[in-house]
This record gives sequence, structure tokens and C-alpha cells, in this order.
Amino acid sequence: MDNNIGKDIAIHREDIHRLQSLSDGLFSIAMTVLILEVGYEGLFTGTLTLEKIGVILPQGVIYFLSFALLGIYWIGHKNQYLYIRLTTDSFDWINLIFLSMIALIPFSARLLGAHPFNAIAITVYACNLMLIGLVLSIHWWYAHRRGLLNEKITKSITKMGYRKTLAAPLCYGISLIFLQWTPWVSIVVFLVVPLFYIFPGLKNIWKIKV
Repeated sequence: MDNNIGKDIAIHREDIHRLQSLSDGLFSIAMTVLILEVGYEGLFTGTLTLEKIGVILPQGVIYFLSFALLGIYWIGHKNQYLYIRLTTDSFDWINLIFLSMIALIPFSARLLGAHPFNAIAITVYACNLMLIGLVLSIHWWYAHRRGLLNEKITKSITKMGYRKTLAAPLCYGISLIFLQWTPWVSIVVFLVVPLFYIFPGLKNIWKIKV
């Protein structure tokens, strides 16, 4: 047991699989629930028209956006565990808080899909995403400071972990500043930020460290 873990009881790598299984299960549920929030009762009754499809178009966009974001956060969470070798009760609770924010995505996505240009709906969605990123950053910080990471991890990987988890929340927070004038800035940020995680090559074009 590492001395710098303190009073928390360290659990070895093989027991971390339970934590990962819980996380994977909750991500899969959140991703599935997303599609259940698309549509409305009248969509499946009567004649199907373009007008009916147009009504659910914002919901469809938010569905694909939210699914992509959940995928990004799942990959980020998974990648952290490539370097995490121990866990503690406190670390487990940080992970549970992170998962509770993930579980909120279907709710905030449904709200934004129903009111795509409403300031309150945009704020709720942005805050949800900001909290996910911030808690994931705390998750990485705690593992780093408490000696839960692989001893051979390099400083560059540690710094990259902070950059990747904090870049998106910073962008979402800045977008909310412009919300009092126009909702379009936040909408564009919601759509553009994930692209830098899905297509890492974009950051080289714009010289952005993500």
C-alpha cells in the first residue's frame, strides 16, 4: 500500500473492474434513454407529414449531439483508467458524482430539444456539461495527487489529462457569457467543441492544445 494514500484504504487494480463495470453500465443506460426522449405522442398517430418531422428535428440534433458527448466522456473516463492502478472510497465517491452528472444528460438534452433557443434550457445543458468536465478533472487530479496512478506515468500525460478535461467546460462557460445577447453562440459551441475531441487533427489546424 502506498504511504501517500493516507487514511483511505487502497484497493488494488483487479478490484477497479467493478468501478469500471458500473460506469460502463450507466453510460449505456444514459445513451439508450436519450432516444426515448425523441418524439411526441402525435408523431406515431395519423398521417406522417414533413411538418411532424420538422417538430422533432431539434430533438434529433440534440440527440446526436448528446450521444456524441456521452461517447467522448466515456472514452475520456476509460482512458483515465489506463493509468489508474488503485482506488479508494473517496475516489469511488468522486466517480459516483461524475456518474450522477452523466445520468442527468437525458434530462438536460430533452429540455434543450424542446426549447432549443431558450436561455434557461441552454444554461441547464451547458452547466450539466461543465459539471461533467470539472468532476472528471477532479477525478484525474485526485488520482494524481493521491498516488493512484501508474508510477511510470509521465508529466506530459498528466498535463494532457488536465487539458482534455478542462478545455470543454471552459468553452461552455465562456459561451454562457454571450447568452444574454444571443443563444447562437452557445449552440455553435455545443456543436463545434465535440469535433475537436472526435477529430483530434482539427486542433493541429487551429493550433489548439486539447
